[in-house]
Amino acid sequence: MDHETLWRIFVSHSASKTTGVAARLLKELKGAFGPSYAVWTDKSIGAGIEWRPEIEYWLRTADFGVLLLDARAVVRKWLAREYNWFRASPEKKAIFAVLIGITKRDLDENPDYQNFSDLKDYQILEVPESEDTEEILASAVKALEWIAGQLPSLDTGNREEYRTIKELAGLLEMNDREADELIGVHFPELAEVRTTDAVRLQTRERLAELLIRARLSQQVAAAVVRLSLFEEPYRRLVAIIGPTWLTLDETAGLRVSGDPPSSPRIPAVKSHQNAKRKQIAKDHLARAFHSRGGYNLVEFDPIANGGQNAIAAQVARLFLDFEDDDGDNPAGKLACVHGAGTECEQVDPQYVLTVVDSLHPTIDAVREIHNRCRKVIVVLALGTEVTLDTGLSDRLGPRYLPIPLIPFQRQLEAQSTMSRIENDMRKRGVR
Repeated sequence: MDHETLWRIFVSHSASKTTGVAARLLKELKGAFGPSYAVWTDKSIGAGIEWRPEIEYWLRTADFGVLLLDARAVVRKWLAREYNWFRASPEKKAIFAVLIGITKRDLDENPDYQNFSDLKDYQILEVPESEDTEEILASAVKALEWIAGQLPSLDTGNREEYRTIKELAGLLEMNDREADELIGVHFPELAEVRTTDAVRLQTRERLAELLIRARLSQQVAAAVVRLSLFEEPYRRLVAIIGPTWLTLDETAGLRVSGDPPSSPRIPAVKSHQNAKRKQIAKDHLARAFHSRGGYNLVEFDPIANGGQNAIAAQVARLFLDFEDDDGDNPAGKLACVHGAGTECEQVDPQYVLTVVDSLHPTIDAVREIHNRCRKVIVVLALGTEVTLDTGLSDRLGPRYLPIPLIPFQRQLEAQSTMSRIENDMRKRGVR
């Protein structure tokens, strides 16, 4: 499995005269948690880089804060500022503190430590300070193991799922206690079972996971309307949970954000009613993006549009030309105008609904479309007489994404949930 950074850790410590256990921890922290973590300390600031903007950037973007507090660090005003900035963040980020040679009782009773008197509300580990090399190592190992036990891990499982959970959790403007209360009220039965493989989640992430797993059941609406969100976070939240009456794997293939994937997903619809297969595919996109605003859907039949030899020309005509006017997008045209091999700057999702009646023209059409723009998502509409499942899977690999038909009652519940959420958005003035 390829690894990429999923979490950022900001380490706050005394920058001067760091010795003993703190020095050993600083040395070990960066390599302690594997490639899923980016660990930042002030030792990360390179020559010629302004230190204050760099520190403020990492305070803002980090997922977790680790405080290394010994008798020298706990009286430093700059560490107190970092601590206050971090705990005041709207994302309610988790803070873990390692007290080295001092205790929680010291934080309460020593007036010199008053800047950290409320640190006891967070997770704290006490380890002894020492000048003995073996004792220093023992304390450092104990602290590293403790920090690792507090942090989420993702050794196996669906990384796309966790990225979605993490994105959603970042929008929840609440602390762990408030998130835990919502879980207990609205998701008591789901909270007993966890399906996210090998992941330890913080409480807000756990709530985000349950909002997704509940797949637009009525309890999702009940929880969402209790959230205090501003306009942009609310719209982003709805954009994430809106597609969740599909499965996580399906929605991962349909969400267009950031850089285009190296292998664009190709959802495939197979209908028992051939006459309705295009409508089912359209309904699928509407369900997945009804909260996203606009999206452009173009129908394309490789055979009806001139056969296999004319596919490249037919695909080219799906896209706007550079010479087209800058007005509204004409019907039946895709908004990408940058040409083959050029990075596309389009914002709204773009789709080609391809009617599948033969394997080879379909594969050729998919390749031609993605040669023009890799952000375009191709949706294949298969008839019942088209036995292409094995062929498509073999030729398209992990990009092939079968779409199951959703039971009618399930659709009604999801529609009711979204209606309630959208009504709440209108009441709050979210457009």
